Amino acid sequence: MNMTTRRTLISSLSILMLSVPSCKKKEAGNQTATVYFDIQSNIEGNKITYGSFMHDSMSGYIFSITNAQCFISGITLSNANGSSYTIPDAHLLVSPGGMIYLAGTAPIGTYNNISFNVGLDAATNALAPYIFAPSGYERSSSMWYGSTTKGYNFIRLQGVYTTDGTSGTAKNGFSFDIGAAANGLLKVSLPVRGGDQIPSFKPYILTAGNTQHVHLICDYGKILERITYPNKPQGDTTDTYTINHALSLYLSAGASTMFRYAD
Repeated sequence: MNMTTRRTLISSLSILMLSVPSCKKKEAGNQTATVYFDIQSNIEGNKITYGSFMHDSMSGYIFSITNAQCFISGITLSNANGSSYTIPDAHLLVSPGGMIYLAGTAPIGTYNNISFNVGLDAATNALAPYIFAPSGYERSSSMWYGSTTKGYNFIRLQGVYTTDGTSGTAKNGFSFDIGAAANGLLKVSLPVRGGDQIPSFKPYILTAGNTQHVHLICDYGKILERITYPNKPQGDTTDTYTINHALSLYLSAGASTMFRYAD
């Protein structure tokens, strides 16, 4: 090997050695983990199974749910270092059954708080069902008002309740369609994990290439308990736009407390 070739080789190796740390640093900054939401729908701890009856202690009556769905969007993870990250394009259509929903990916780190919206942002709310495909096992068309100017229901809760305190024959139906563009998004902010409110709940630690499951309870009892039974003066039906708009607004206030950590 002559002197010129040796110098060229040494120069090339030096450039390579300098470039390797730079690449590693860049890759480390982009490391992410996959986040899933495991959500169990219930009424006061009673798992919702379509067609079965369950007791709600706040109202004192027995309910049978035939439809319970809601949208979740704007999922934000708050890091213990004070920063936060909103998972882009996370739209979940939550239904009973303890389903698992892909929320998306987030940077690695330690996160001690989660917040999200019940409902859809204005741009997504204006998309027709054949364009908009949420994460979930239900078609978004089941929640659509049938017009891009109206958009989607944010929460739909339907079923029957009994006036005699049993699961007998005296049943009254209800159908609550809550939300959509006219009301705006409904904000849910869960407590800080490891903080004063829930000190035993450990923060979520996201590591590169791994998955993190967020286990939540969605309690529709928080909506039902806002109704007076029997002979509800507020009415049995809402659809936000044309039927009992005031009731829709009143019921939507219960959405802020519908969700809690399961563990």
